[in-house]
Amino acid sequence: SRFTKLNHPKAEFEELSSSSVCIFGGFSAANQKEIFVMKEPIFTGSAVAIITPMNDDFSVNYDEFKKFIDYQIDNGTDAIVICGTTGESSTLKTVHHLEAIKFCVDYVNGRVPVIAGAGSNNTECGIEIATKACEYGVDALLLVTPYYNKCTQKGLIKHYTMYHDATDKPIILY
Repeated sequence: SRFTKLNHPKAEFEELSSSSVCIFGGFSAANQKEIFVMKEPIFTGSAVAIITPMNDDFSVNYDEFKKFIDYQIDNGTDAIVICGTTGESSTLKTVHHLEAIKFCVDYVNGRVPVIAGAGSNNTECGIEIATKACEYGVDALLLVTPYYNKCTQKGLIKHYTMYHDATDKPIILY
């Protein structure tokens, strides 16, 4: 498992947040707070949600993209977030979305972790992007809560669980 489960009857999330990047929790049937802490943080420090520069024909401008990536790494960013909502993910064709992720992973070449935006209003489409991103070698996935289709809490849990079950990388929710 990617997470360690801690059971604390009166634990506060803040008590653990200084030692971990990713925490989530809830209450068990016995009304005991269950807290899950990521075993190995993806990165510490700050991650840059990088924009995706475009050409006039709406293709990705990879020459400019290289400059953006190098600038961020040269100036000390601890991770690159590619194709998040800041990176035009909702306006990219799926093929360009995947090409940009692959390019970023290959170009960064392990200098810093790469976190790929794979969130979608369409769970099936998002999982397709997420599984390909994992094949390309991303270090983690970034998933936005579906912002157009409003679902129930049960539906949202199922949406995220399906991503979890389809991939083997850490998932950051926002």
